[in-house]
Amino acid sequence: MIKITEQNVKNFWKRVEKTNNCWLWRGGISGRGYGNFAFRRNGKIINNRTHRFSFILQNGKIPKNKIICHKCDNPICVNPNHLFLGTISDNVQDAIKKGLWNPARGEQNAASKLTTKIVKKIRNLYSTGRYTQKELAKRFHLSRGGAYPIIRNIHWKHI
Repeated sequence: MIKITEQNVKNFWKRVEKTNNCWLWRGGISGRGYGNFAFRRNGKIINNRTHRFSFILQNGKIPKNKIICHKCDNPICVNPNHLFLGTISDNVQDAIKKGLWNPARGEQNAASKLTTKIVKKIRNLYSTGRYTQKELAKRFHLSRGGAYPIIRNIHWKHI
């Protein structure tokens, strides 16, 4: 773990606006909307997500295979009381429970180009042994390898 200096801590808190609820990061923001905090250590630039840095200041090292999640669902919040240690699965389940993420499957996914009927047809045609995956991909306007994950139940597992 990289040693954090008092100056790093001072520089971090200078960019935090404490409100009655969330403590808002007022420094750099990532493309995904999370706060970014960087400092130089032994000539190297150390980049941190601000919520992770805040958690470390309050609780110490983050265990391997764990992430820092937001109770408040505000990606620029660094209030330690709004942060909790979890797994990616915990974070996804939390978002689903709060209605923030809908793992839409199949036709329910707005990006889907296929329907349940077409997926079943692809699988049935392939099972006859008369069509290659490449032929089915072309016939159903899929990318060159697009039929493989459908046929092998990698995609559309729920059918």
